[in-house]
Amino acid sequence: MKRLIIVLWVFFFIVNSAFCSEYDKLLKKYKKELKTNKENLEQIQKKIDQKKEEKIKFEREEQLIRKELNRIDKEMNKISSDINKIQSNIRGTQKKLKSTELEMNSAKMQIGQWKDILKKELDQLYRNHYTIDCLIADPWKERLSEYALETKTCQVDLAFAKEVNAENVYKKYTQIQDELNILNSQLTEKQVKQENIRRQKAELFNSTQGSRIAAEEEIKKLNESTIEMRSFIESLEKKKTETTELKKKEELAKKTFQEKKKTFPWPLKGEVTAKFGKNKHAELNTYVISNGIKIKGKQGDVVTAIDSGEVVYAKGFRSYGNTVIIDQGGGIYTIYGQLSEISVDVDAKVKAGDPVGKPGSSTNYTLYFEISVNGQPQDPLAWLNAAGKTEWLSAPK
Repeated sequence: MKRLIIVLWVFFFIVNSAFCSEYDKLLKKYKKELKTNKENLEQIQKKIDQKKEEKIKFEREEQLIRKELNRIDKEMNKISSDINKIQSNIRGTQKKLKSTELEMNSAKMQIGQWKDILKKELDQLYRNHYTIDCLIADPWKERLSEYALETKTCQVDLAFAKEVNAENVYKKYTQIQDELNILNSQLTEKQVKQENIRRQKAELFNSTQGSRIAAEEEIKKLNESTIEMRSFIESLEKKKTETTELKKKEELAKKTFQEKKKTFPWPLKGEVTAKFGKNKHAELNTYVISNGIKIKGKQGDVVTAIDSGEVVYAKGFRSYGNTVIIDQGGGIYTIYGQLSEISVDVDAKVKAGDPVGKPGSSTNYTLYFEISVNGQPQDPLAWLNAAGKTEWLSAPK
């Protein structure tokens, strides 16, 4: 019996101690988590602000680069126009070059032909002149000879003119060829410049746009983290508030219960057969320690709750038999043991005077009653209404 009383006392001491300190542990945990998460949120917000500044910087750079790209586009359009003009000039020059080349070749051929003809003509003229002088002495023949000489002289002059023209055509051909080379060189230069500008444009655009997009993506992720963190902080704040409220309620319940000291109704009307503390066991002839009191009732009596609370235990407990434990709040429990019947269920809400069961057995209608505050057993007689107290059935010493 003594061992079972000690076991029950230890059980309620552990439960009460754990229950009373649980709020403080939870509050400490929530406060620590809140502090950590708020610091994390501040760090995330700093990163967001930093990334926003970077984004603004990249956007400004991007605007400048877009202006530069517009300038580059205009320059590229001008270069493309210049290239088209050069290519058109090249095609025209190539045509002129081909035409001049044909003209030059024709002139060279004519010069050669005229030189051969002129040489033969001069030789023939020379021979004919002396032959005529020898054979013909009249004036008509002399005039004929002079005419022939003048004709050949004109032919010679024409041949020389063609030669000069051929030389001019060749010079023109050379000039056109030089012009064509210059145009081809300009074309190559413009094409290289165009390609360099195109590559520069792509690099500028990709680098700036890529940096801006990367900053935007990171800001998006950080904002998502911020939302999650704020949601978590809100849940912690809610838990902290709820825990604080529960703690206040428990403290209020404890205060209220303590304020009712010496005013609680008796759970059973009857005589006290065993007091709180040291009692002598008649059969064992030894003293035992009791954490509560025993009240002897009569047949048909009902055991009632002494105050409002919640049933946390309602079944057999070793030699205590059927036992009901009610949580009165604030770490205070009332225990009703050695019941013949239990009339409440676990989680049931009860008020003062509500029945919780019937006492004892068919021959012994005794109730074991205990009050525990923060795991420490209290003398129920110090809490119950003194007006309900009766004399001892037997006065143990």
